[in-house]
Formats: sequence, C-alpha cells, structure tokens
Amino acid sequence: EGTTYQDVVRDFRIAMARHYLEETTLPVSEVAALVGYADATNLYRVFRELAGLTPAAYRDRHLSR
Repeated sequence: EGTTYQDVVRDFRIAMARHYLEETTLPVSEVAALVGYADATNLYRVFRELAGLTPAAYRDRHLSR
C-alpha cells in the first residue's frame, strides 16, 4: 500500500544496479544502461537519493570489506 508502480520499478532498478556494482567491474555508465537508465546521470541521482552514496562510492565501500 502507498507504493506506486514507478516506486517498484525504481527500487528494482537500484537493486539490480547494486548487484552489478558488487559483482562486476562494469563501468557505471554500462550498469546504468543495463538497469534501464538512458543516461548514467539519472542513475547517479536516484542511487544517491536512495543509497546515500554515488554508485562509484558504493562499489568502493563494498569492495573494501
């Protein structure tokens, strides 16, 4: 309840982006394309809003564990 279709799509895209960032060395621009963003800038904006980090910072933090 209270969740829109756009929220579900956004959350799925970010979950998939996290997976690619954790499990691959693909450039962020390619990750953006794979998860359905036409422009990497859009992924950066949404990812930072939801995760509190840029995609690159998220990858660096995950790899440093």
